[in-house]
Amino acid sequence: MLTRSFATRRPDLVASVVTLGSPFRGVRSHPLVLLISERVRARLRRDDRPDCYTGYCRCEAVTGLEEAFPTSVPQLAVYTRTDGIVDWRMCVGDDPAINVEVTGTHVGLVANPAVYRAIAQHLAGAARPAPAAPAP
Repeated sequence: MLTRSFATRRPDLVASVVTLGSPFRGVRSHPLVLLISERVRARLRRDDRPDCYTGYCRCEAVTGLEEAFPTSVPQLAVYTRTDGIVDWRMCVGDDPAINVEVTGTHVGLVANPAVYRAIAQHLAGAARPAPAAPAP
């Protein structure tokens, strides 16, 4: 999510973006997940920045997610309809070519062989040529 945000400001520094069950279209979670996350945010919140870790935060990382994603940066959005943590519809892009559905759960995405196959294929296709060395 942070790389997606950064890519909107500096696409020249981002080779590609891969998200795993990341709700980059907006947050829709189960009410119990929201309750637990609110308790965590309450412990992390700073008095000088009361909107941090909330939907009202206006830092660069959050506002970058609201901007259009640069077409120059290849992306892959891996999701599962049985996520259990976030609404899978918030984890897919408008272009069906970037979306890869796998089976499993949100937490299981990091150990799912189908995820690693999709990432390998994405990285092979997203490889950018190395910048040319400056002439002597």
